[in-house]
Amino acid sequence: MLAAALTLACAGCMREASTASAAAPPAGEEVVAPAPRDDAWRLPGPFAPGITVDALRARFGARHVRIAEVPLGEGDVERGVVLFPDDPTRRATLYFHDPDALLGLASVRVDDAGSRWRLEPGVAIGMSGHALVRLNGAPLSYTGFDWDYGGRVIDWHGGALGAGPLRYHVTLSLDAGEPTVEVPSGDATFRSDDGRYQPAFARARVSEIGVSWPAPGAAE
Repeated sequence: MLAAALTLACAGCMREASTASAAAPPAGEEVVAPAPRDDAWRLPGPFAPGITVDALRARFGARHVRIAEVPLGEGDVERGVVLFPDDPTRRATLYFHDPDALLGLASVRVDDAGSRWRLEPGVAIGMSGHALVRLNGAPLSYTGFDWDYGGRVIDWHGGALGAGPLRYHVTLSLDAGEPTVEVPSGDATFRSDDGRYQPAFARARVSEIGVSWPAPGAAE
């Protein structure tokens, strides 16, 4: 089932595979350019697998680094770190391969509307699904909506967002729209270029971004 695989993906174990050509933007759709550069808020930016809580405090200020229980999905939590917990424009959640010791950074996630954080290629919260496909340069596959792991991109199909050494993670959500439109839902995988769901995919927006690293010693 996808749920088990996606739980592991929270710690950054996804791989991308296969190649395909990019889908052309729908006729009449406004072309949204990647977010402007602001290197201070780019992911991975200052983050690396060996970063420590003390290093985070030195960089961001001790009052902006909070050790807390962080969500894993389906009601589960573990020990982690929240940066800027009281500022949604700068908030980020950090997960560790050793959550008890807070060592071995596994992933950084951001899911606040209006966040300053971007993925290095320019992916931002609120970006449309079609803009994400164009930035990738290839179609993408995602999980069905309307469940805990809904809307997660699980295959970049050889595009730019899956080609580098870093693992980028993106989750899509649907804007409110016509309730009669058929929506790809549940524990299944769908492609952005599937013609059956184009009216629904046109409503897709990036609602979470992240970057992850494998566990120390893990096979690539």
